[in-house]
Amino acid sequence: MEYPAPLSDVGKEQAEHLARRLADEKFNAIYASDLKRAWETAAAIAEKENLAIVSEPRLREMDFGVLESLTWDEVQRKYPEMLERWLEDYNQPVEGGETLDAFSMHVLSFRDSGNRKMYGLLSITYSCCVQ
Repeated sequence: MEYPAPLSDVGKEQAEHLARRLADEKFNAIYASDLKRAWETAAAIAEKENLAIVSEPRLREMDFGVLESLTWDEVQRKYPEMLERWLEDYNQPVEGGETLDAFSMHVLSFRDSGNRKMYGLLSITYSCCVQ
């Protein structure tokens, strides 16, 4: 996946706000997707917790292949047929992307690993991973 977009200014403010909200919580470990935005969010929290971040590729967002970094309008304009096929069946990968099943398998693999039983585990990931 080649979409290492950093946090926007709003995202940085949100990460700092989250770090302040979690300041009274005690974490034993912080796991984060190895993609830049999740890592930057985790770093804001880890700094206040004085914890190292564990890089976890299984917490990555879904790989949308050629659609990465495009706006919704751009996708509709450049790839209307591909978008229509994907909206009809999420398990049909877009060009260069992964299927919903493949994405689900790596997220569930993390969830079902021994880490799940760890008390005080904080996972920094994307909304698609928790839905």
